[in-house]
Amino acid sequence: MQQLTIDNLQAYAKGCAILGSGGGGDVRYRQYLVAGALKEYGPVSIINEVEPEDLIVPVAFLGAPLVSKEKHFTLQSFEAVIQRIEKYYGKKPKALMPAEIGGGNGLTPFCIAGKLGLPVFDADLIGRAFPTIKMTAAYLAGFSPTPVFLADALGQTVVIESTIDSVERLVRASAVAMGSQCAIATYIMKGSQISLGSVKGSVSGAFSTSFHGISLGKDIDILDVISSIEGGFLKGRVILEGGIEIFFQNEYLLVKREGEILGKSPDIICLLEKGVPVGTEELRFGMTMDLQLFEAPSVWKTPHGLKLAEEVL
Repeated sequence: MQQLTIDNLQAYAKGCAILGSGGGGDVRYRQYLVAGALKEYGPVSIINEVEPEDLIVPVAFLGAPLVSKEKHFTLQSFEAVIQRIEKYYGKKPKALMPAEIGGGNGLTPFCIAGKLGLPVFDADLIGRAFPTIKMTAAYLAGFSPTPVFLADALGQTVVIESTIDSVERLVRASAVAMGSQCAIATYIMKGSQISLGSVKGSVSGAFSTSFHGISLGKDIDILDVISSIEGGFLKGRVILEGGIEIFFQNEYLLVKREGEILGKSPDIICLLEKGVPVGTEELRFGMTMDLQLFEAPSVWKTPHGLKLAEEVL
């Protein structure tokens, strides 16, 4: 059985950062929290088998990446979410799971798994990071994201039960009311649903240090960054030398050179500074970047997956 330990945490965190495509939350702060949890509670088991009636809970940090730089989330919010879920379903979860493997959210379940005495299931909902709730393998499989459980830094919880058409609006409004950041659990599944509604193997896959991407440019200087927080998202574009523009909504979604599309969602666009992936909230004038493109998981290469991914472009 594979485990997350102090020794392999760095390799896992870097893989999550690459899969974040600039989003998914700050990796370094989450890594710091996980390191503390591993030291206090020991390694966390990563499992790939559960019983049909077992409850699997995907968790994530939700909010604008820029806000998280000044206002870090608390583990109290995730503990409150799990307690509310236990009360709602009348039983304890069998395992936690990253709602998205990309960015800091790939590390999020490991922040609290040890304290709760739970393993982490070897899967996530996306196979990368994406900005909206319905952009998941679970949604593509016809699963509902509701009930959605949210909690703020004080442990105050909200449960949203609604149609798919309104869940994004209600969740984002709640997140904004919670200071544009909160803990979230969504697409909670039984063990019998996990194969259809998730990207299996994504947790163990993130340990790989052999990500093979296509280079779109090396040592490119940032000329300008234009961004703002809109509806709980960090939206904008970064302009690099050579006529390159990258558009983002929390994650990098589209890259062009003098109007020609070089890459776009669902493939994973990654900016790196000296080999370290850089989030959208970290971009600054004068930084020198390498630009790479990584292939998206196969679920996003289907006609339905491509159509869904293009909704944010």
